[in-house]
Amino acid sequence: MWTRRSVLILVAAGLALWGCDRDEADEDDEPVAIEELDDGLPPEGPFEGAHDRSVPVEPDEFATKLTDSFCLAYDHCRNQHIQAALFQTIGVSAGMVAADQGDHQAAAEIRSVMEDLENAEQPIATRDQCQTVFGFTFADGGLDATSLSEAVQSQRVTYDADAAGECMAQFGEPFDLCLEFHQIVDVVDLEQATAAVLAHQEDLVGHFESCNDAFEGQQEEGQECRFDYECAAGGCQKEQGDDIGACRKSYMGDDLGPMMPGPQQAPDAPPAPGVPQPPGAAPGEQPTTVPINPGPTDD
Repeated sequence: MWTRRSVLILVAAGLALWGCDRDEADEDDEPVAIEELDDGLPPEGPFEGAHDRSVPVEPDEFATKLTDSFCLAYDHCRNQHIQAALFQTIGVSAGMVAADQGDHQAAAEIRSVMEDLENAEQPIATRDQCQTVFGFTFADGGLDATSLSEAVQSQRVTYDADAAGECMAQFGEPFDLCLEFHQIVDVVDLEQATAAVLAHQEDLVGHFESCNDAFEGQQEEGQECRFDYECAAGGCQKEQGDDIGACRKSYMGDDLGPMMPGPQQAPDAPPAPGVPQPPGAAPGEQPTTVPINPGPTDD
């Protein structure tokens, strides 16, 4: 089931992988300044446009509802460093995955979004930009109408439409990670954003607990699978290029595509094959500040 890690991974992986294909901030950069502005009280929920928790969400509409709900939560996040770091990382990875899959239309659309953000005064995605990138991301993870409906019909996963409706509604409610206002000044502060995620990880898991109840994988150890959410435990381990794999309890999984370029690893572990590292960075080390509009690398 996808949400055992997806809520936290969406944020934490985005922050951990930020800068993988970017130059580090110049040594002469000024110290990071974070303005705490009194811009009013945090918004109360539910946000306008949030899903009605009493309305079930069927498998064939899950991905669309999830994209809309996630982007609503993104819009209302008051920590701009988390917004920027998360979106830039997921966007770059999504574009690479789309190109690698030969999905030229999706790759072009995502590339256009990322280019527009590079030229923007602030690297905060609009609703349309968010839907383009995360719509592809969630569909690539097997949550599209065709894949999820087929998995349910084949009984590789049981699906609770009421819990899914509750899950979507939770994206329309404020959660602690995004309540404090942090404005970007000159650079995206990765250190600040990462610390915020770590401080609120229990809140994130608890806030989206209903999402865990929407899926229950039915495939046991060694049985055939296509996506992680089909497995009763662990994840769906597939050979590169294969559409079908086998459930492995010891496998953390990476079927959410552009969210993770490979299986999860410890922070001090050697880099996974194919995952680029920042120039001069030790394994697991990432830059702590990134310019708002970093230019392309020489690679």
